[in-house]
Amino acid sequence: MRKIKILVLMMIVAAAMPAYSQKTNNQLQDDIEIMETILNKLFSTSGTTKIFQTSAANGYYLENYGILFKVPYANEFTHRNHEEQLLILPNGRGVQKQVAIKKDGDNAISDSIEQANLEQVKTTIVRFLGDYASSMNELKSDEWIMVVVDFNNDMKWLGAFPPQNDIRKLIAKVKMKDVTTYRHGKMDRDALAKQITFESRTQQSAGIDEDIEVFADIIKSSIEKSQIDGLHIINHVNGFYLNGYGAIIMMDTQMFPRRMQIITNRTQNGAKHNITIDKFIHDDGSFDSQASIAALQDRMINVLSRFGHTIRNLNGNEWLEIAISIDDHSNANDFSRLMMRINKNDIERSVQKRMNESDVRKMIHVVKY
Repeated sequence: MRKIKILVLMMIVAAAMPAYSQKTNNQLQDDIEIMETILNKLFSTSGTTKIFQTSAANGYYLENYGILFKVPYANEFTHRNHEEQLLILPNGRGVQKQVAIKKDGDNAISDSIEQANLEQVKTTIVRFLGDYASSMNELKSDEWIMVVVDFNNDMKWLGAFPPQNDIRKLIAKVKMKDVTTYRHGKMDRDALAKQITFESRTQQSAGIDEDIEVFADIIKSSIEKSQIDGLHIINHVNGFYLNGYGAIIMMDTQMFPRRMQIITNRTQNGAKHNITIDKFIHDDGSFDSQASIAALQDRMINVLSRFGHTIRNLNGNEWLEIAISIDDHSNANDFSRLMMRINKNDIERSVQKRMNESDVRKMIHVVKY
C-alpha cells in the first residue's frame, strides 16, 4: 500500500512538471562547441569584423530541423556612435574595448565599402560551411546548418541603434547533404555556394517579426523584474522566424558568483557619459547558480505559457522557442544551453479551451545540454 501511495505521489508531481527531453548525443554537443570556436576564429580575422569580448558564437540544435549558429557582429561601417567600455571581471582584471562607429551624415564611407564588407561575411560563411561544418556527422542529411550573423547584437545592448535601412541580420542555410557532397569531392566551392541560401533582414516589419520583437522585450522585462541572483544578460534579447520551424528567441547570459563592474564611456553627439554598474556581490560563498538557473527556467516557462499566444502567423506544426546560452562562472552546472519550446497547435488549444497556466506548462518541452 505504501508503494502505491509513493507511486501516486510521483505521478502527481510529474504531471505538474513541463514536458522534458534530455538530448544525450554527446558527439553532436562536442561538434557544436568545436564549430563555435572555429566561427569565433574565422570571424575575428575576417577583415573588418569585430566580435566583442562580451559575446561569442553560440550554436543551438533545433530538434528535427538542424543546427543554428548565432554570430554577433559589429564593424565601424554599420553604426553611428562611439563607445569605450571597461569590463571589470570577478577576478578584478579589466578588459578595455573600443568601437569606432559611423557618424550621421558621414559620406566618407561609401555604399560600395558596405557591400564589400557584406561579401566578406558571406565568403567567411561559405568557408565555414564547406571546410568545417561538413565534419559534423551526427546531423541527418535533410537537416539544416544555419549561420545567423547579427550585425547589431552588442550595439542595442550599449544603447546605440542602427539606421532603419541597415541590415540587421544575415541568415545563411544549407542542407547537411550538400556539405557532405562537397566534403566527398563531388561538388566544388562555387557549386556549394549556390546551394547556400542567403537572406538579409533589415528593420523589423509588421506581422510576425514585430510580434517576435515584442515577445523578446517581454522576456527581457520579465527577467529584469525577477532580479534573479547572479544572472546577467550579455546583450539584447532578439529573435527571428525560421520558415518550417517557427519563431526562436535567443539570449546570451552569464552567471557571476562575485562582483561584476561595468564602466562605460559613451560619446554621442560630442557629449560624454560615464555609467558604472555594480552587480552580484557574493564574497561569503552563498551564491547558488543552480537555484538561479532553475528560477530562470521557471520564469521563461511562465512567459511561454502566458504570452505564447501573442505570436501570430505561426503554422500549426511550428514552434515558439526560447534558446538561452549560459556561461556559468561557478562551474556548478553540467550544461550551457537551456531550450524551451511549445508547439503552435498546443498554444491554440490552450486558448480555445481556456486552460490555466499549470496545464499549459505541461505542453512545454525543456532541453538542457
